[in-house]
Amino acid sequence: MRKALIVGELNPVLMNINQCLINEFETQMCEADLETIKKMRKLLQPDLLVISQQGIDGKEDVLILDMLKEKMPKMPIVFIETVTAKNHLSEYERVFPNFVLLKRPIVKSKLINTCYKVIGEDEKFAEKSASKAGDKKDAVKKRVMVIDDNPLLLRNMKHLLEKRYQVFIATSGEKALDFIPKKNPDIILLDYEMPGMDGRETFIKIKENPNTKNIPVLFLTGVTDKSHIYAVLELEPAGYILKPAAEEKLFSQIEQALAEKMPDKTASQDDKISSEETESIE
Repeated sequence: MRKALIVGELNPVLMNINQCLINEFETQMCEADLETIKKMRKLLQPDLLVISQQGIDGKEDVLILDMLKEKMPKMPIVFIETVTAKNHLSEYERVFPNFVLLKRPIVKSKLINTCYKVIGEDEKFAEKSASKAGDKKDAVKKRVMVIDDNPLLLRNMKHLLEKRYQVFIATSGEKALDFIPKKNPDIILLDYEMPGMDGRETFIKIKENPNTKNIPVLFLTGVTDKSHIYAVLELEPAGYILKPAAEEKLFSQIEQALAEKMPDKTASQDDKISSEETESIE
């Protein structure tokens, strides 16, 4: 098994990263201290460094990377930036031949895939993913409900989403509110512009119901006007998708929302990294 040295402030984020990688690599966590990193590098002889910026003070990240540039210029490195990080580390992507910047939040499979990629074993990850997918082929799929008044769009969306999910459809907000408790979807795709009970009103009623308020909702909208998008975002949905939705974007948004469905309530938003198990990401 390959060895990974996970560097950063010893906080919940670092432990979560370790938990994500522990079944793929022989992991060891290490404080973001230059001398400690040097000692752990000699002791562990890692194949990979994973560095978490969360909790590192000042320009310590630059000092660490400068030291690595001098002492270990060929070391594969995955650097996980904070949500609010300034992009001052991109130059290191030119310095190190195997250096990747990831900005949080990220999902587990992307982190693992990236780690395998920087050590040149992305084919191994693909094989493992295919094997897991085969083992889980009879597993219960996630449930997606699509709410839209356009029958053609519903048919196309259902056909596309059924590749990976159980799919339920509703042609109005009123019907959806009846179906949701019965179908218990894991996620809802909701058209913002509908006659009668529109997406906004439907969304509010979903969030007012204690039995459905935690279901992530992605808005579907065909209007690209800036003020319209702002109105959508003011409701704080799990995200929004412009119609017609590109397949890759659609699946990516759904998986991201599912991964964030049950966050760690003890951590701040900047302390979260998804540990979901889905094979369809990143």
